[in-house]
Amino acid sequence: MRWYDPAVNFTVPVAWALATSQYRREQDPLKAYFDERVVTGPGLFVGATELFENYVEWAKEDGRPVLSQAEFGTRVTDTGLATRARKFKTNRHHYIGIALVTETQQTSRRNYTARSATV
Repeated sequence: MRWYDPAVNFTVPVAWALATSQYRREQDPLKAYFDERVVTGPGLFVGATELFENYVEWAKEDGRPVLSQAEFGTRVTDTGLATRARKFKTNRHHYIGIALVTETQQTSRRNYTARSATV
């Protein structure tokens, strides 16, 4: 006897779908990295190697597992926030539409997050 009948159309409750979606966003290491270390906007760009090295540094500091460079690159473009391009003169890959935040911006973001958490 089967407990699940594939002929029956199973509908996922809205609350369950929303909770699952929120959990996946919270557990996404790339989202946490982008929130802390990346800014987005037209005219911004960053080298692919520079971005990946910054990500590895962040992941190690935060005690998170590190994605492979290929997986990282795929996930960055899958966010839809950046487009990958190659500069022909240097033959190096860049992401257009994002940039690394400066130290001052990082400190400001951390202070804002800390204040928001205590409210």
